[in-house]
Amino acid sequence: MRNKVLQEDLERLLASDFIDFDKLRNTKLLITGATGLIGSNLVSALTYLSEERGLNIHIDCLVRNKGKAEKILDSEHLAFDCINFIEADMTTWKPIKGTHYDHILHLASPTDSSYFLNHAVELIQLVFNATSNMLEATRDTGAAFHYFSSMEVYGTPHDDSRIHEDFIGSAPLTMSARSSYSEGKRLCETLCRAYFEEHDTPINVLRLTQTIGPGIASDDKRVFAQFARCAANKEDIVLKTKGGTKRSYVYTMDAVAAVLTIMTKGTRGEAYNIANEDAYCSILDMANMVAKEIADDKISVLIREDATAAKAYLPDLCMNLDCSKLQSLGWKPSIRLKDMYLRMMAAGWS
Repeated sequence: MRNKVLQEDLERLLASDFIDFDKLRNTKLLITGATGLIGSNLVSALTYLSEERGLNIHIDCLVRNKGKAEKILDSEHLAFDCINFIEADMTTWKPIKGTHYDHILHLASPTDSSYFLNHAVELIQLVFNATSNMLEATRDTGAAFHYFSSMEVYGTPHDDSRIHEDFIGSAPLTMSARSSYSEGKRLCETLCRAYFEEHDTPINVLRLTQTIGPGIASDDKRVFAQFARCAANKEDIVLKTKGGTKRSYVYTMDAVAAVLTIMTKGTRGEAYNIANEDAYCSILDMANMVAKEIADDKISVLIREDATAAKAYLPDLCMNLDCSKLQSLGWKPSIRLKDMYLRMMAAGWS
């Protein structure tokens, strides 16, 4: 039986009036990163929509390990005949000659900040080589290409000004190994645009903020996941910085709804911010909210600065994403920050 929280999310998605579901009918998709947080929710959503609306969607998931992928995307997602797993290296994989896809969604990427710092060379090579290869696959198969980027391409803005997609003015520090992720994403965005202009490849860039919701791994190291575990275990939240960084967040299924909106209604060649603007807050503010409202004021927030641990994080910044471009397509988020935590915790850890 499908998880209750996920079932509610899927039913809410099905009732959305801003997604052109008919444009997904009889489509064939290739997805990388299908076992990640957004990827697994996206696969679940597409299979559910295909069944409930009779859309006849077929999904190829490009994965490193088929057995592991099948375990993560459990049997409730595999109940339909629309999912096929392709076990391959995404930096070298080539589609079989004559294969057609309507959409290629490239989500796969490391997300652990410590990996950005300790394996910067491998990260840069991986994100570029994989994206380049998937863009070539897009040309070979006639697909539209959707690149999942990050808010980190905006660098480290230092005030609460709203950040539109054309924002320039705060490039990441190129002399920091931690910038391997943000600079890699920036390079791949430019590569996508180059394919659009030089080869007429239909592309979209999706700049996501951090997503919170069902499907978070029990060992996820991102701060919001650590806060949730502290609340669940009634342990104090210990910050290793002053928690001054501000950013927006977005609920997992709201992010999926944004993806489907851009796929079906977005302008090709464009980038779109994806965030819940009402969830903009500092890390310290979020920690205090979790301690008070999620843990019922039974835990405290402690600040114990650690210069070594802080190297894995970006310097203090203000990432106040403006999502009016996406909202002009009809998309609107439905879950506020507190409820993101409650629903994530109610669904349990993966």
